[in-house]
Amino acid sequence: DDAERRAAGLRAVLAAVGEAPEALVAAGSTAKRVANRAGPPVSILIPAAAIGYVVGKGGQTIKELMARLGVDVTIHQDAARLVGGAAPAMICGSPAAQAEAALEL
Repeated sequence: DDAERRAAGLRAVLAAVGEAPEALVAAGSTAKRVANRAGPPVSILIPAAAIGYVVGKGGQTIKELMARLGVDVTIHQDAARLVGGAAPAMICGSPAAQAEAALEL
């Protein structure tokens, strides 16, 4: 099934990831603080049309996901046009929580 293949692929990527590229971690950000105490950041692409759904009204949906999973998610909405209509998102936290967040996003 497609969801199982995606999950297995994501687990394989997380297992193979080395250090986080410094360019993805903004100086002084929450993401950098979380990355320093957890696994390396995981980057995914979110289709521009889905950003509103992912973020939710007033950021409620993404805030609930971050609180529930203990991750920090940064969506670079201004870069949506630069990556083929998708916005890059960085997920920081424990590897297990990152995998769960990536699957939910």
